[in-house]
Amino acid sequence: MNYFILLHIIIAVIAQALAIVSTIISTLFLIQQRDIKKKHLTSLMKQRFSLEQLDIFFTKTLKSVFLLFSISICSGFLLLCFFKPQTNLILLKSIWAILVWGWYFTSVMLKEKFFQSRTISAQMSSLGFLLLLSSCFGFLF
Repeated sequence: MNYFILLHIIIAVIAQALAIVSTIISTLFLIQQRDIKKKHLTSLMKQRFSLEQLDIFFTKTLKSVFLLFSISICSGFLLLCFFKPQTNLILLKSIWAILVWGWYFTSVMLKEKFFQSRTISAQMSSLGFLLLLSSCFGFLF
């Protein structure tokens, strides 16, 4: 049982770390896109990555975050079913986990299946990070 809990926690922490990376990439993308629209050429010359490179890396990290959150949420529900933890906050943590997973699911679907703009996906990633941050990455529960 302890190994299964440890595996669940490790996967969740890696997913959250990748969510942070995804947010950093999306923020860089949004800043660079804003500079292009406002024609700030001096700041564009300092950029090391093109919008396309940032978008590709962002897409890969966003999909990885979603996959790891999916694995984490499945392992968490298996823990609930088989080991029945003795805490009153399990329902609240489960709702929070489903909300975070749903947010990243929506972000991936909008980007990949419904071909929404890269800007919307980048903004959603940043807001997803705020959702994680609002609960101290789930450690409040």
